[in-house]
Amino acid sequence: MLKKIREYTYDETGLLGKGTYGSVYLGHHNKTREKVAIKLISLDSFDANKKKRLLDNFRNEVTNMQLAEGENIVQLLAVQAYHLSYQGQNVTYI
Repeated sequence: MLKKIREYTYDETGLLGKGTYGSVYLGHHNKTREKVAIKLISLDSFDANKKKRLLDNFRNEVTNMQLAEGENIVQLLAVQAYHLSYQGQNVTYI
């Protein structure tokens, strides 16, 4: 099933990976059709302290990804976060 998040679209069947805190889907920019990875993090099940730690860890992950370079490393172009309700849960799309 196709899902739209602002200027991006992804297919729930296009799961690239899943971890403890969220899932990553293959998507694309609606105008340019450029392929993107969309990370969906569900924050509903965490208390305020755990949410803060999770977001701090994610910021560190983003910083490391921005510094990483190499032939086999996907380049991080941008980070945009949207906080939305999806299937009754509050989720953050990144």
